[in-house]
Amino acid sequence: MKGVNKLYFLIGSALFLLFISLLTLKYISQSGFDELLTKLDDLKEEDLELQYKLIHAKRIEEDLKISTNELAGATRLIKETQNLVDEILNLSENLYSKYQSKSVSAVNGELNRLLPALRQRCEASNISFKRASVDSSFGFESGSGSNNEDAFGFGFASYDGFWPNFTKQEANLLGLQGAIIKEMVEFLVNATEENPITLVSVKRQTVGATDQKHIMGDLLVTKELPLLSSAQNISSLCFEISFLGQTDHARTFVNQLRFPYSLRKFSVSREISDERSDANDGLFSSNQQESDQDILPIINDIESKFVLIIEYIYRVDYNVENIFRDTMQIFSKNSLEKKILEEFKESSSL
Repeated sequence: MKGVNKLYFLIGSALFLLFISLLTLKYISQSGFDELLTKLDDLKEEDLELQYKLIHAKRIEEDLKISTNELAGATRLIKETQNLVDEILNLSENLYSKYQSKSVSAVNGELNRLLPALRQRCEASNISFKRASVDSSFGFESGSGSNNEDAFGFGFASYDGFWPNFTKQEANLLGLQGAIIKEMVEFLVNATEENPITLVSVKRQTVGATDQKHIMGDLLVTKELPLLSSAQNISSLCFEISFLGQTDHARTFVNQLRFPYSLRKFSVSREISDERSDANDGLFSSNQQESDQDILPIINDIESKFVLIIEYIYRVDYNVENIFRDTMQIFSKNSLEKKILEEFKESSSL
């Protein structure tokens, strides 16, 4: 009997141990399974995050391609614009690039020497002067005009012996105008051949408040003119030169107007006489078969009056550094745009 009980005890202990083992195994398996599920969920989240980053990276890549193309186009545009500005300014011949700032009194002395020198230059080159008065019906000044060369002021008649209180900036712009007018007079001298030229007037744009007050009859009104200086950051000075001469004179003069000179307006007026000779009148009266429409008039072509308005581009404020500095401030929070702008800045400086 004791042996049977002992057997039952052993069997019960074995079963209990088996139960405990199975229970422990189940717990361990469940814990590992839960851990695997947790890892699986983490992997899913990481996969979703990687997919999002991949999509974002593809968008950045597309934006970068677009920005690179825009960069190339913008670089080309800015280089073409710079080339155009260089062509307009023509720095090798631009008087502003060579002009040195002077004191107010120095500009006064320079103009006092310039006016008589220009008169002598014209006198020696077969160029006379005609003072403007009342226009005739053909656009010419009536009356004999004035041959007093000392009275012709080349746009500075008000300052021939008189010098108001100019600021240094205004005085130096007058000095620059004087240098430009001197060069235009040389163009006119080069255009003079066997036939003489009569210089009617030289007018100019005002350079400041004091000049506006004293310029008087030399004033050129530029309000209605289509000027390049109407564009932002372009500075220019305008002049009007009027002279009597032949067509070849005007053609030769205009052909010398290279940048920074720009011809803004050209007008010509001509007086034409329509007459018949006495011989032809007798012939026409004796021959009734010839009609009036077959009669060709004899045209006496006299000198013409040419009026040219010229714009002189002396400065263009074209600063690429300022453009990029302002743009960088706008996009300073975005590293991609900032990088592109920096590359754009470097490529444009090449």
